[in-house]
Amino acid sequence: MLTIADKVKASVLSNDSYQEFHDQYKWLFDEGRLIGGKPVPNVGWVFIQRLPVRKQSGRESSATLRRAKAVRAPSRPMPVPKTPPPTLKVATNSSKPITQSSKPSAGSKPTPKLNELTAFLNFVEKNPVGTKLKGIVESYASHGVYVKVGEVLGYLPMRLMANPVPRSAREHVKLGASLNLVIVGYTPSRRSVELGVFGVEPASTQRTARASTQRSVTPNRTATTRVAQIKKAKRRRQQTKSVSKKAPHKKR
Repeated sequence: MLTIADKVKASVLSNDSYQEFHDQYKWLFDEGRLIGGKPVPNVGWVFIQRLPVRKQSGRESSATLRRAKAVRAPSRPMPVPKTPPPTLKVATNSSKPITQSSKPSAGSKPTPKLNELTAFLNFVEKNPVGTKLKGIVESYASHGVYVKVGEVLGYLPMRLMANPVPRSAREHVKLGASLNLVIVGYTPSRRSVELGVFGVEPASTQRTARASTQRSVTPNRTATTRVAQIKKAKRRRQQTKSVSKKAPHKKR
């Protein structure tokens, strides 16, 4: 742009003093060429004439330094971080290497266990899903109650207490009350026995209970039928023997 303006004997009006070209184009110092603008509140932009800053011998202009930095910047190595990332915690005065621990953090709480392992396993072995039993209300929970069933604790949610669902467990059952319950499931991670009031349990639990009852009754019926058949066969043999003894022998 400056070359074209010099050829046609024109002037360039701008707010740039072009310090790097002061030695080549003397007309850059003409009065009225350099104009500065400034916004004034409630007035608008105000334009005033400025004087170009002459280039000092032995010193590079600011524009030349910016261009030199832009050229040299890609060839420089990446800076080395002075502090570790925020995700890693470094212990002061420690010579041990930093390793990621596989242990759970102190903030994470382990899942509370409702029952002891041995008592829970024995209860699960003897009582499949659908088993009917009685329990005593021990304490209240946020959405239900804890019930003592034998040696283990079970959880009875409000949705399985009654139909419709009660507004509060405290209003529906009292501590120490005896309830007729059905096992609707188990939660191994908490060693918890999930319970429901008899007649309010889910339909899947009722089907499971009927299937287990049929499996337990069928062998008993088969054994009873077999015993009856054996007794009947014995009676027939005894009757046959008695008849053969009473029959007279024919004389030859």
